[in-house]
Amino acid sequence: MARRQQKAWNDLSRREKILGSVMLMAVVAIVVAVIASSRGGDAGTPAAASGATSMTTAALSRDSAGASAFESAFRQQFSALANGRTGAGIRDDVVNTCADLAAHSDVTNQHTAARFARNGITPDAATVARIMSLARTTACPGS
Repeated sequence: MARRQQKAWNDLSRREKILGSVMLMAVVAIVVAVIASSRGGDAGTPAAASGATSMTTAALSRDSAGASAFESAFRQQFSALANGRTGAGIRDDVVNTCADLAAHSDVTNQHTAARFARNGITPDAATVARIMSLARTTACPGS
């Protein structure tokens, strides 16, 4: 198997290798930026490790009107999951969920369940779907 991989690598042109390396560095930079922006949320909140998003920086801000609208609706609809959480923590979690949704991440459901688990309650698939629907209609429309 290693010989096949080496042969495939050797068959690539120098231009393809450079382009691949640049793309890898760009993805790493985006992941680092997303992780850095998630700092300040509730402890243990997984960061969104996803690719580029199509959303504006303002839409990804925890201080945006959409994030505040999500927080308010989340507290009303999911009181058991919201109990004891800070507003900033809830808004940070929806910002990360928006990033996952915008990147069409395969792990959005798992990240969302982990982000919003609280007080010994982990949201089931139906609850995660409702949380993501709420996120789409408040904080991250167009995702």
